[in-house]
Amino acid sequence: MTDQNATSVRSPRKGIAVPTPPFLTTTAGGVTPAIDWIDGKPGPQRLDEESGLPIWNLRAWDPEATAGRGQDILEVKVVSRFQPELPPPLPNLPHILITLENLTMSPYVNRQTNRLGVSWWSTGIRPVTKAKAGE
Repeated sequence: MTDQNATSVRSPRKGIAVPTPPFLTTTAGGVTPAIDWIDGKPGPQRLDEESGLPIWNLRAWDPEATAGRGQDILEVKVVSRFQPELPPPLPNLPHILITLENLTMSPYVNRQTNRLGVSWWSTGIRPVTKAKAGE
């Protein structure tokens, strides 16, 4: 549900491409603007340093995660000129199935806690499509 002209391609320095198709289920929060905080107060929407495009936040759940509890939820930053739209939910399902386009992960060390963290980035959201037989 993303306009192909509205997305940017992340550079290799922004993260490691995730090699498997990330079929994720969104939580109820939807897509919200990523806000810069200035002196503890909300400021303007954050912009991507490379492309200058707005950054949007999305919470997604990985139904196949083998990590511990709470590590199956991804906080994804979506870089897109326009606010990405979520596809409609499927009948009788509590979540919306999506694919995150060009999903990358960027590991970092939190300087306050000295713990490893991961930042997730995407360039768009689209509905999950059915695979053809034999794929």
